[in-house]
Amino acid sequence: MTKGKLNKKLVIAITITIIATAFAITPAILSNEAIAQANNLTQGSGRGTAVCPEPVGTKPRISISFSSTSSKGTTGGTWKLGDGLKNGSIIGGSFNKAQHFQLSGLERADSLCRLPLGASITISGQCGSGRAIEFKASNGETGRFTGNVLCS
Repeated sequence: MTKGKLNKKLVIAITITIIATAFAITPAILSNEAIAQANNLTQGSGRGTAVCPEPVGTKPRISISFSSTSSKGTTGGTWKLGDGLKNGSIIGGSFNKAQHFQLSGLERADSLCRLPLGASITISGQCGSGRAIEFKASNGETGRFTGNVLCS
């Protein structure tokens, strides 16, 4: 075999290897992009008023903060009212294209209203700056806050 024919076969073999490699890694790259796009973050904070069932009543000028991430159908995070006087975990949630979010969770500690633990909660509102944030618990506690919420 001549040197020219050998070089031509080598070039063809290298070209085929490059093309095969490109086809092999393309699905992995696209799959990683899809996974990255499926990760959602919702976090926010604000100030407002919490209302405990009687006899405790209204707690003005209380803070709320929360943060959650969602990936592959699993959501997790934390929330707190009043610098941790009342707090818990986030176990579900979503936000839509209209930038409305709703998070669900469970209460783990409550020295704010001092009710039995384990209430289920929802935190909902609009994503953005200066937005209304609503807190509701299954034991009757509520809260209305104004703050900033990032949804991405």
